[in-house]
Amino acid sequence: MILNEEQLGVILQASIDRASERLAQSGGFLPFGARALPNGDVEFLEADEAGGDEPLDALYRRIGALLAEDARRHEILASTLVANARLPAGFDKEFETAISVLVEAQDFCRSVVVPYRTAPDGVVLGKMIPEEAEPAVFA
Repeated sequence: MILNEEQLGVILQASIDRASERLAQSGGFLPFGARALPNGDVEFLEADEAGGDEPLDALYRRIGALLAEDARRHEILASTLVANARLPAGFDKEFETAISVLVEAQDFCRSVVVPYRTAPDGVVLGKMIPEEAEPAVFA
């Protein structure tokens, strides 16, 4: 099944919302993933915050491998891989960090960077920046 942009937007927004929740709760988050199931549900794959000393890049790759296995078995329609990223120095005077989301489905892959900063009243998100990307899950 080919998903349209609106359907892919649901998993993208759910992932951004989840990252924002984590930022508001603890000021950061570990890499995580999300999968869109055929029934319309979105499930998150998150590491236990208290568990292990796994490097962040290894955790990101491990979650990507789990999602790729789901895709090979045709159990998911789309996925995201989400990480907390630093923006290049001088990129934007208002933001130093970003939520990085790799959105994938069959024949679709985009990276979306969402600059953010924490403020006393919550998390402030900047404008989404879409970029071309290579697939990791639906490769």
